[in-house]
Amino acid sequence: MSGRDLAIENKLLAKKEFLQLGEKLNRFNVFEATDMGRREIKHTKFLSYLLDPNESHGIGEFFIKNFVTRVSNIGTHESLQKFPGILDLDFSFAEIKAESKLKNGSLDIFIKIPSRRGGDGYELIIAVENKLEATQNTDQLEKYSEGLTKVFGDIDPKNIKLLKIFLTLYEEKPDDDSWIAITYRDTILPAVSSTIEFLEETGSDHLKAILNDYHELLVDDEDGEKVEDGWAAVLIQDTDIKQYVETRGAKGKDKRKESFGPVYVKHKKVIDYLCEFDGDNRTPILNLWKKLKSNVSVSDDLDLILKFEKSERAYLRFNVLSESNRRELSSLSDQSRKWLDGLCPIAFELIIKPSNDNKFRCCATLVLGPIVSDEERIKLIQAIYPALQLGDVPRDIGDERCKGIFTRLISTSKGQWVKGKTTDEENPLRWINSEILEIKDDAVILKDWIKELAVKLNKSLDEYFKSKTEIAK
Repeated sequence: MSGRDLAIENKLLAKKEFLQLGEKLNRFNVFEATDMGRREIKHTKFLSYLLDPNESHGIGEFFIKNFVTRVSNIGTHESLQKFPGILDLDFSFAEIKAESKLKNGSLDIFIKIPSRRGGDGYELIIAVENKLEATQNTDQLEKYSEGLTKVFGDIDPKNIKLLKIFLTLYEEKPDDDSWIAITYRDTILPAVSSTIEFLEETGSDHLKAILNDYHELLVDDEDGEKVEDGWAAVLIQDTDIKQYVETRGAKGKDKRKESFGPVYVKHKKVIDYLCEFDGDNRTPILNLWKKLKSNVSVSDDLDLILKFEKSERAYLRFNVLSESNRRELSSLSDQSRKWLDGLCPIAFELIIKPSNDNKFRCCATLVLGPIVSDEERIKLIQAIYPALQLGDVPRDIGDERCKGIFTRLISTSKGQWVKGKTTDEENPLRWINSEILEIKDDAVILKDWIKELAVKLNKSLDEYFKSKTEIAK
């Protein structure tokens, strides 16, 4: 090992971020080990467990009382103006249900707390919709409100007090104003902290350790990034350190035994982490995109299948087609130009490119890719344009929209796609969840307007390929 490498290793050992990263990476966390991460269903079940005063955790009503007290003081929402006195509520008899079924969907957490006055009192009902990275679906909260009204609407408000809570990791305004917006930072995180303090003298060390792990997970997530990445970004800013780690670690170029000094031996996890670290905020999104399941049915009427296609950090692609249209389009594609994995030459494309002030310019398009001939390209565009109501139909290859091997059938830059208009975003994933599709655990739910476009596109393709068959006969 050269003297220069030794100097860089000494520099690393002097960096507080290097030592903090090592401590964090070597610390066991049960939630990270079990891949809880930001999986909504797992968070919902764990929160329901903590909220239930009669569960086996041994903290009784402490957590639910702490949580409800914080909710009652969270803001000025109209529903909170008549919030009952905390001391009037009998938390010991609270009932908690996770994934409670409504007619219009499944509510994440349902809480029922009776009054201490028994039959002469009332019940406090708290409906909780829990969101982490995913955002609310179109009209989702309104539909839940309708479902709750059908259950409680005819009951005297003197007997039932209903609160609807929209719980999110990041601040987000509910589409339905009857829901109260709260965040993990304002309610869950401090309730967990208080419970840990409560357990210092009276509770189980095992539960305390679990809650400390959960608290650490929430602290990491609340600002939308892992603290490890923050420390790694600081270290990699040093060009000497960046060059050093790029030759070592899990993906390092230099695998000679003599190149691994004592720092690598003692701090292998940190060097590996720095070597694999990518400071681009789009990389985790691309990794998530690649894990999403394809061949998901999105329309029973037209048998439309969602398929995730070959993507990069700046271009995330998917298509929504019937099997017959996918097969017909693939037969028309220019096989010498492998644009997409499935060789189907049409896809929705989400474009995410760096902008100013650490933001990303985000927009969405519908792209027709390489086609076997210019003539076939014109015919396809002429078939699709009227169905999507895009104005005048191109007539020949001289039209600007028909030139080249890629055609943006819908262009946000021309204002054709109101919902997908170009926007600057700090968190592109939040934009995707809000405007294009909702990613919830491993499930994917398309926004309604994407479905409508897909239906129009497929109907136009059905007619086009049917007419081709008739002409051939």
